[in-house]
Formats: sequence, structure tokens, C-alpha cells
Amino acid sequence: MRIYWKPSLILGAIIGAIYGLVLALPFIQCMACFGFIFIGAIVVVYLKKKQVVGILSVQDGAIIGAISGFSAMVAASAVCIPVQSIINLFNKSGINFFSSFWVTSFSLLVIPMIVFFMAALSALFNSFSGLSAAFVYEKIENISLNDQSEIVIDQE
Repeated sequence: MRIYWKPSLILGAIIGAIYGLVLALPFIQCMACFGFIFIGAIVVVYLKKKQVVGILSVQDGAIIGAISGFSAMVAASAVCIPVQSIINLFNKSGINFFSSFWVTSFSLLVIPMIVFFMAALSALFNSFSGLSAAFVYEKIENISLNDQSEIVIDQE
């Protein structure tokens, strides 16, 4: 179980950082937000393709999905908020990060709370997607194991 923490945390953060850059683009934000649901499944499939993990149970898939989803949302927020504020400095439209509202202590309390809530929600959705991917891999591996056990060799 301990071997799943580090790769899923790192892969989730990498995917989240990429999504954080994509979220800064105005017309692609909707697709990137929809893509957050599948981060857990992407990490499970990647770990199985690279043979980092062996046979996964559905509980392991759910844990991998939850860890990668939480870290992806935190990384996306850590990348998206500064990039969006830099874009708004040059654009002069939208919310300016350095305006009086953003500098107050109220926003310094609310923004981390919103990020944590969204990360917990992302962990929940990605837990289900990782569980689904592990379930599919478990069914595929059971079919291939059953096919191999039916081979009969006559010894005469």
C-alpha cells in the first residue's frame, strides 16, 4: 500500500499543474474542468502500463484516485491563481489580484478554504474514477488468468 502514495501524489501533481495552465486559457476551461474527473483513472492506467503496480484491488484504485485527485486540484490551484493574476495585470479586465479585495485578510482565509473544499471534492470524484479503472483491470486480469488455467497437457 505504501508504494502507491508517492507515484500517485507526484503524477497527480504533474497532471494538476498541466490542468492549471490550461485553466488559465478562457475557452478551454470547461473541458479542463470536465477532465478533472478522470485524473484518478489516468493515473491508475499509467501505473499499470508502466508496471509500477501489480494486481490492483478496487480499494487500491480508489485510494490512488483520491490521492491523485487531491494533489491535482491543489497543484492546479497553485499554478492557475498566479498565472491568472499575471494575465489580468496585462489584460486590465476582470479581477485584479492586487486590488483591495484580494489583499485583505478575508481573502487570504477564504481562498485556501475554497481550494481545500474543491480538492476534497476532486478526491471524491477521482476516487470513483480510480475505482472504476481498477475494477476494469481486475476483470481483464481475471479473464486472462482463467484462460490460462484451462490449458491441459497430456503426459504419456
